[in-house]
Amino acid sequence: MKNQTCKFVSVQSKHWNFFDLKGVKRYESQSDFASEKYCRVVEIFAKLQGITLDAALEFFYCSEVYQLIRDGVSDMHCMSDAYLAEELKLEYKAKYNNTHN
Repeated sequence: MKNQTCKFVSVQSKHWNFFDLKGVKRYESQSDFASEKYCRVVEIFAKLQGITLDAALEFFYCSEVYQLIRDGVSDMHCMSDAYLAEELKLEYKAKYNNTHN
């Protein structure tokens, strides 16, 4: 068997690492896709509700929508960013109206 040498290059970009191993590129962490999606959804949600990004992010991580996405229920992670932001908006309105009525 030939002694194969693996070319390993690590390039840091933003908060993730890319790896080039034998010419195959892959993410080091499987959560990179999710974190990018979360960012887009939170940004849309903040604009829809007219709230700050911090407030939107805090609500998102405490939401049922986030739990469903994180747990892979009903392929929520496959839904469009706009759909998920709208679901967050509905959840936000339901929680806000219940606490202020």
